[in-house]
Amino acid sequence: AKDPRDFPKSVCSSFFTLFVVYMVVGIVSHARCGDKSPGDLQLVVAKGPWKVVVGVLMTIHLTISYTLYQQVLCRAICIKVLPGALGKGSQARVQWFALTTLLLAACYLCANLVPLFIDLVNLIGAVFCTVLSCVFPPMLVLALRKQDRANRTRWVHWVSDGTAAAVLVLGVYLLVSCTLSCLVVLGQDASKSGNGPFGCHSINDAGS
Repeated sequence: AKDPRDFPKSVCSSFFTLFVVYMVVGIVSHARCGDKSPGDLQLVVAKGPWKVVVGVLMTIHLTISYTLYQQVLCRAICIKVLPGALGKGSQARVQWFALTTLLLAACYLCANLVPLFIDLVNLIGAVFCTVLSCVFPPMLVLALRKQDRANRTRWVHWVSDGTAAAVLVLGVYLLVSCTLSCLVVLGQDASKSGNGPFGCHSINDAGS
């Protein structure tokens, strides 16, 4: 049986792996392309069959990611509004299918009706992801350590404090730089045509 206490280990290992992968990709891309680094990895692939393969794989990835994220939201909605959908039997399955399909349609409409939706998502991510991942955690660590000065005797405490301070500085830098970058991109895209409902800036057009 799975032990719930192992969940933090899985989260830490997976997030650390993602951090290393993203960091390596970002460093290699910037070292190779400099200021011309592509904003989307799909732009690196030349037009042809491989670009189609990459597009299909990206679609599969987004489908799986959306399905996993949707489960949590749909379950929370069912607990509050439609508890019968969490039961067993064909009726519960029909209710669950109806709710998830309705939510999928709502997400699709929201993503396509709101102008510059992807730029707004990037802006929200730049603000909240950096704050929640790289600003608040080290701030809390340093605040707790400040209240517990008596136990700051082991070298590991000083190392953790230094690491927390470094992550905090990096988080503030990322918060400012990423937010400004997203605002610049938002302004650039706003000046383009095709920003109405269901408008689309093709990746192929951006890469040409």
